[in-house]
Amino acid sequence: MTVKQVARRPTKSPSPELEKECAMIQDLLTKGEDEHWQIGAAYNRIVDGQLAQKAGYKNAEEYFAKNLRATPESTLRLYGAIAKAFPEQVAKRYGVSTLRSLLTYEKLSHSKLPKGDPAQVLIAVPQKDGATTKKRFADCTYVELKAAIHHLEAPDKPEPLPPEYRKDVENLKNGLKDYYSSENPPIEMRAHADRAAGVLVLLSIPVEHLESLRDVLVKLYGKGDGPAIGNGRSRLYAVAGGKNGRRDPLPASRSAP
Repeated sequence: MTVKQVARRPTKSPSPELEKECAMIQDLLTKGEDEHWQIGAAYNRIVDGQLAQKAGYKNAEEYFAKNLRATPESTLRLYGAIAKAFPEQVAKRYGVSTLRSLLTYEKLSHSKLPKGDPAQVLIAVPQKDGATTKKRFADCTYVELKAAIHHLEAPDKPEPLPPEYRKDVENLKNGLKDYYSSENPPIEMRAHADRAAGVLVLLSIPVEHLESLRDVLVKLYGKGDGPAIGNGRSRLYAVAGGKNGRRDPLPASRSAP
């Protein structure tokens, strides 16, 4: 009868180098954000040098789980990524959270960060009209970085509205807000660029508000003899839906051939 041999994990043994790095991390964790890069550097020395495995642990994760329980391994891994990607002075200048966002942006945008200070890296920051504007990383706020990431992650990103239509779209938005004296009128509006039609404006309208929409359009554009919207190729459609769930396509304004 053949006896299957089971591989045994090496017995854990003291490792002065591993213990030194762990003690350094524990000390640095008490000193604030400026030491995150140093923590990451120590973490990388443990992982890259396989110090935990040499001391008899299955991997670095097992070692950290037993010896640094108060700090999630994912946090240490983040500090390690920052320490690998940026010099220490850069990490202190911008902070871990901001640099983590920059690394995420780099991945999503398929770009490559320069060595050293990433201050001159251009970030495509989305604007209210859906377009983006390039801004230096050093000039971006954390909120702008997160918005840029969200813009890259969003599926089926709409094309920005052509400049000649933006004023009309804003006028309609403001007209609805003014009519209802509310930032959130019951008529919901979405606009997106369309290669065939120029711009499509889609309105979701409760049936009981159809006359209100008519009043807004008449106030903005007259009863049919006024100037064309945009360059004359824009189209405006409304989808009406009442409490009974009925949804009827409704041509709500002029449309040029």
